[in-house]
Amino acid sequence: MNVLKKYRDFFVYIVFGFQATILNALLYMIFYKKLMVNNVLSTIIAWTVTLVFAFFTNKFFVYRSSEKRVKYIFIEFINFFLCRLLSGVFDVIFMFITVDLLNLLPLLMKLIAALGVGLINYFGGKLFIFKSRQ
Repeated sequence: MNVLKKYRDFFVYIVFGFQATILNALLYMIFYKKLMVNNVLSTIIAWTVTLVFAFFTNKFFVYRSSEKRVKYIFIEFINFFLCRLLSGVFDVIFMFITVDLLNLLPLLMKLIAALGVGLINYFGGKLFIFKSRQ
């Protein structure tokens, strides 16, 4: 029971992270394949909606931030956005180097990148975004 309590945030993060990944992929496919929106715009729309979903699930369920003041919620959101932007840049650079330059397996590299992105996002949220204010 102590292990579950100790790693509760991480376990809940995994659950909501999986949901965010599915949401992102579904939205992308709907916009790109069904609505015939171009690739880049479909990616941006899916990323943006998923970002908002992830912010609220991380704030209320993963890190249980009790901050209710609008000013600090806005600061949390900006920091969340910047962290996700940073992890997105990591993802693009990692994929470019491993797939385009080194010709490694794209799906495997995407899975490895997703692990790196997930760790960046988890620790960014825990250490910098949803920390307690006193």
